[in-house]
Amino acid sequence: MEIKKTLYILAFALVFAIDKPIFGQTEFGLSCSPGYSGAFVTATSSFRNYSRQSFSDSIKKDQEMFFSPGFGAFFVKKSGRFDQIYVGLQYQSYGWGRRKKDLKFLSPIHDDVGKVLDLSQSVEKDVAFTFKFHQIVVPFYFLTPIRIKRMPVGLTISAFFGGGLHVTFMQKNTAKTISFKAYDKKVFNLPSENFDGSPLNISAQTGLRMTSNLGNGYLFSFMPGISFLPIPSRNQYERQFQYRGQIELGISKFFK
Repeated sequence: MEIKKTLYILAFALVFAIDKPIFGQTEFGLSCSPGYSGAFVTATSSFRNYSRQSFSDSIKKDQEMFFSPGFGAFFVKKSGRFDQIYVGLQYQSYGWGRRKKDLKFLSPIHDDVGKVLDLSQSVEKDVAFTFKFHQIVVPFYFLTPIRIKRMPVGLTISAFFGGGLHVTFMQKNTAKTISFKAYDKKVFNLPSENFDGSPLNISAQTGLRMTSNLGNGYLFSFMPGISFLPIPSRNQYERQFQYRGQIELGISKFFK
């Protein structure tokens, strides 16, 4: 019901913003969006069978960013009410990583893994955690042109702001030991229910869109931007505030 309600709101906003036929003065295109994602992660006060101290130690401090690719399709529509609107359908990955360093004998690795049982102290023992969320995203932007004197012919620059509807269809959480093994394993899959965010979320996004006319109605677009995506955990063990910086590259066809 919540997903349907959100889709109805987005559809209403799209109809409200467009006051001309959809195939008039419109771009249709494909895009790829390499980027890096990370997160601010905090533990909450509700832990059931977990102690706050032990669970917080598994998620706090030293969050790391990692490469998160994306690709999809989009259209850009001129509008009388707004200069342009941008609507897309994309695959994107979000998430974050963290590393616990210099573990010793009997140091806790994670509540779902256990403790270090390797007696050797000759090498530094680390554990790398990764929390990846694979999502379908519907971005919705409003674009306003930035007018600069002596702009090169065929080049336009616009600022965009808006958001996106994010639907998580797969999640992968792992812990990987570095320089040692635990229980004769190096990679552990962490139970997703302990880090399970809401499957439907809305992000805030902003950035710039630069387009270059390639001729014959084709455009090349370059869109650096950033998104901010709060993810409340359904089990209330943690709160994730994910972010993603990206550069979207697109090729589109312009129809007058």
